[in-house]
Amino acid sequence: MFYRYLEEEGRDYKTLRAELESRGGSLYEDPDFPANARSLYYKGTASLDIVWRRPKELVSNPVFINESATHYDVQQGELGDCWFLAGAATIAATNQRLLRRVVPFDQSFGRGYVGLFRFNFWTYDRWTEVTVDDRLPTYRGRNLIYGRNLDQPNEFWTALLEKAYAKLYGCYEAISGGRVHDAFVDMTGGISELIDMTEKDKKPNPDNLYTILSRTFNMNSLIAGAIFKTRAGPREIKLPNGLYEGHAYSITKLALIERGGVKYKLVRIRNPWGKGEWNGAWSDRSSQWRMLSTEDKRKVGLVVDNEGEFWMTVHDMVANFSEMEFTHLIPDALTAEVAVDMKKKQWETSIFKDAWVRGVSAGGCGNPPYQALYWKNPQFRLHLDPDTNGSTVVVSLLEVQKDRSKKINIGFDIYQLRPGAREEPLRENYERSALILKKSSGLYSAYREKTIRFELDPGKYVIIPSTFKPYAESEFLLRIFAEKKTDSVPLDSPTGPLESDGEDPNDVVFKLFTRYVGNKGLADPYDIRDILSEAKKKLWGQSDGFSLETCRSLLTSNDMKRKEGVVDLVTVKKIWDDLKVWKEAFRAFDRDKSGSIDTYELNEVYKLIGLSVSRRVLKSIVRRYGGRVGRMEFEDFVLSSSRLVAMYRAFKFFADSGSKATLDANEWLETTMYQ
Repeated sequence: MFYRYLEEEGRDYKTLRAELESRGGSLYEDPDFPANARSLYYKGTASLDIVWRRPKELVSNPVFINESATHYDVQQGELGDCWFLAGAATIAATNQRLLRRVVPFDQSFGRGYVGLFRFNFWTYDRWTEVTVDDRLPTYRGRNLIYGRNLDQPNEFWTALLEKAYAKLYGCYEAISGGRVHDAFVDMTGGISELIDMTEKDKKPNPDNLYTILSRTFNMNSLIAGAIFKTRAGPREIKLPNGLYEGHAYSITKLALIERGGVKYKLVRIRNPWGKGEWNGAWSDRSSQWRMLSTEDKRKVGLVVDNEGEFWMTVHDMVANFSEMEFTHLIPDALTAEVAVDMKKKQWETSIFKDAWVRGVSAGGCGNPPYQALYWKNPQFRLHLDPDTNGSTVVVSLLEVQKDRSKKINIGFDIYQLRPGAREEPLRENYERSALILKKSSGLYSAYREKTIRFELDPGKYVIIPSTFKPYAESEFLLRIFAEKKTDSVPLDSPTGPLESDGEDPNDVVFKLFTRYVGNKGLADPYDIRDILSEAKKKLWGQSDGFSLETCRSLLTSNDMKRKEGVVDLVTVKKIWDDLKVWKEAFRAFDRDKSGSIDTYELNEVYKLIGLSVSRRVLKSIVRRYGGRVGRMEFEDFVLSSSRLVAMYRAFKFFADSGSKATLDANEWLETTMYQ
């Protein structure tokens, strides 16, 4: 479901609205997110008590936004998406400019109402508009069962925002369970960072953490906290102190209070439920507030009510929370960076989209027995200008999650190349003396994003992102931010033939050509099939011949006169010579003599036969010829190799420069149909 909205064309808000208005203002019904169980759950089954209703069927005077959108408008319903609603509440409380980009305020149930609303989310390096109708799931047609505004039940921006986010990921159930920083990133395009507070040696000093919180607040970073679930039971478990395990909270404000020579560093926190508060020191009715005057309480923003918002000291937050989740809108605000210098503003930015593909580039982390596969992972060169004294570099690896229910552990390594080392994809037999493992993202984790800040010396580096286990498929986004001049490119092999060592005619092929072709002088695909199949039997002792489709491909890849459909004796001999080379290369990697090779080794096999193949092209080859098992048989190898040569020659024929070719529709179809 997710990718449909990234790729859909011509169905934006303006187009849909114009269509509805042309029909006399009929109310919109979203065909991609229907008002039924399929939009609620993965398996599409729901209680009969759930009835979909439009806001005008629930209240007499619905509004999209009541005067202003605030974090008090956001309350969680029966869906386990506290992480998303906490993210929305934090943005509403701290950055109205960001909120207006995600939630366009120019929408209403008044004049021009057609039951259509729009929202914007950042989806892996671009903003995506998501449109929804306003039919919402209710309990027996009366009360909303998911996100809502309990204090102002006639306001619906929260419920519709939540629906749009559910549509983005496929259904409401798809957003049940998650992390606040993922929601932050989806609503800002920022860079996420985590502070782990679960282990004693990882817990930050409260005073240092308050400084980090203060400085990141000043740079418009978004902050949330989470308490991990440590015991079996319900989704969220209430603790004696009023907090909940398995729950996420918004961090909405800081305050520094000094009384009697003592400084109290306070953090304002909000429960997205709109109720359920901390009952310890500095809670709403605690004795500590008696130290403050009424005016001081007003300045701090103390509200004594069970509305889900409360204050606590940063010391208590460190003691009770498992994790702090940040999303920074600029790399300057990464916590380690803020602690050093708040003046850096200009960053060199490189963004790459790539994928771990089974059989091509899903190499895993290199643990035994899959060490060799590690070097199949995508690789990216980072060149830091030698004229500088080093650079702060932020590397962010973001997994593109098509299915949020599937968790993949991700991470990355950074190798420095020694002077004089070749600038090409690193491989298993790369000279170890040329590599230095410089930095790592640490333990692999199932978080969607891994972001680390490094200090790197001038030089050439290679970044290798990977999943923990080999064969795990996913797309990813790699973002590199450097404070000084850099040159970053994907490391890959070009596609095309390598230099040939010449030809060696074979008398058997000559005799077979004479027998099957005779006075015609030119061989068609049927002749080539007979010649090559018999040569294979006589010279290799293999009775299985070549298919007609393979022989057609071999012919077209060697048809130097272009589209004649027949070739002469010299060309047939060359085809046979190519097959001999290809067979030897294939056999070198068919170590178990199974008649097939592992597709992870294809690039090395292609190099043996004189071809260089980029990872992007290799992905298509494996998808077409490798199958689900990641193995390729010899004839498929021959077919892929011949087609690769033919298509490359066709490209070179039409290329107006070294990297682009221009064809009209007829030229394209004529070329591809022949090849």
